Amino acid sequence: MALPSTKKDAPDNGVSASFSVGGSGGPGGLGSNAQVFSMSRISTSGDLSNGIVAQSIGGGGGNGGSSSSGADGGKYSAAMSIGGFGGSGGTAGGAYVSNNGAIATLGNGSNGIFSQSVGGGGGNGGASSSTSSDGGSLNAMLSLGGSGANAGSGNVVYLSTLYQDYNAATGYSQGAPAGGIYLTTNGDNSQGILAQSIGGGGGYGGTRANKTYGFSSNFDSQYLGEAGGSGGA
Repeated sequence: MALPSTKKDAPDNGVSASFSVGGSGGPGGLGSNAQVFSMSRISTSGDLSNGIVAQSIGGGGGNGGSSSSGADGGKYSAAMSIGGFGGSGGTAGGAYVSNNGAIATLGNGSNGIFSQSVGGGGGNGGASSSTSSDGGSLNAMLSLGGSGANAGSGNVVYLSTLYQDYNAATGYSQGAPAGGIYLTTNGDNSQGILAQSIGGGGGYGGTRANKTYGFSSNFDSQYLGEAGGSGGA
């Protein structure tokens, strides 16, 4: 005589499914213009001591959130996970320097004038993972790593040591200084003028991982990182 089936022995004809998405990273803030107008005599003596520094730097984009999903049991078991997208890097503002004075530095790594515009880096994509198990007929999963974001661009870098430009920028009526306009550096790796416009680096694509147990059909993919930002004109 056959025994009655229990709930544990009964065939499972249901479907087990799971889906998750990581949050997106926020965009980086924009850099404002950096402006320096100087008619002073400047001297520095320590290492890494620049005479004038003007920098505008865009904010870095936020990283995408990670995500994971898992489906367990049922005749058909499926799990899908998508990593969050990275936030874009912020564009830098311009860096403007007008100098109508003398500058001297003595230490190593001490530039006379250092002017720089740097775009923010793009955020990285979020990681994702999916796990599917115990499907009676099929275990399936899809895992997508989040896309890395574009970086911000550098902007204009302008520098002048002409007193006429200084007057035009400030509205003053200064003449050439009595001792002349000169830049002197004495240490190693110390440029008289260092001007840079640099695009930020693009974010990395998120990683992904799949795990399954039993009969399975797997689908997985991964977004790649995006291009870095361009330098300013």
